[in-house]
Amino acid sequence: AAKALIETHRLRLTAEKLGVKKIDASADVIVIQFVPDPPFDTAKLIALMQRSKTMRLAGPERLRIEEKTANLDARLQRLREVFRAIG
Repeated sequence: AAKALIETHRLRLTAEKLGVKKIDASADVIVIQFVPDPPFDTAKLIALMQRSKTMRLAGPERLRIEEKTANLDARLQRLREVFRAIG
């Protein structure tokens, strides 16, 4: 439980730097909401979406990832991958 808390906090710090306002993650979908004009190259996000069949924009500030994740570790890993790709 402590490890999950630490990993979640690390991810939150990374997310803040990328202009992430909110993350909703369930077993079936992850929604990342960004601030308007996030401080990263949005072309990287577009390129990431083009390579993935599970990602799409849900409005101007939300990225929706429709992908089954087995547990918290899998969801954290997926978020880390997205943040690395756009960061």
